[in-house]
Amino acid sequence: MYYIKHVSSQRVLRRSTAILPDLLDMRRLATAWVIPGTRLVGEEDRLFFSVPTSQIVGLRESLHILAKETLETRWSRTAKSASQLIQGLRKAGLQPFVQNPKIRLDTTTLFNLPNKISVNDLQDYLLNRHRVDVGDGYYRSSSRALRIGTFGPNATPVKVDFIIQVVSKALDVLMAQPPTRGIPLQIRHN
Repeated sequence: MYYIKHVSSQRVLRRSTAILPDLLDMRRLATAWVIPGTRLVGEEDRLFFSVPTSQIVGLRESLHILAKETLETRWSRTAKSASQLIQGLRKAGLQPFVQNPKIRLDTTTLFNLPNKISVNDLQDYLLNRHRVDVGDGYYRSSSRALRIGTFGPNATPVKVDFIIQVVSKALDVLMAQPPTRGIPLQIRHN
């Protein structure tokens, strides 16, 4: 059984816009369960699909872990982990894509790759040798940047040290050999 405190439920009921996807909208759920006072003015009946049980259990467990740690502690740990990652990978020769620390995210850091290294080769090396899955950049940076997340269970000094170690080793190995997937063309900004 899941319980929402009266204050929280009142806040949900005062909301005037819907949440997408519908699976996460507590007002829609209350409407589907025919709880009085939950229907928006002009709102019509809609079929509501329940959230998978595993998603509810996972959300509940995540919130339980977060409540024990507190948001402030989690934010602090995430910021320290991002700083540790940036310092460590700077020593390995990588620079953050976002240079200004005031506008950089603590949860995910994007690093520029050296011209000689293909992001695909680096991802393959890390996944095949160390079972580490890292992302590439977004949009124009997708083929020239490495994206590493330092949040949640990954925001610990031990895990960040491990990432620094394996990425540094991968950079050394890949710099010493020709790329297997080719170097993408550089994007020129006018």
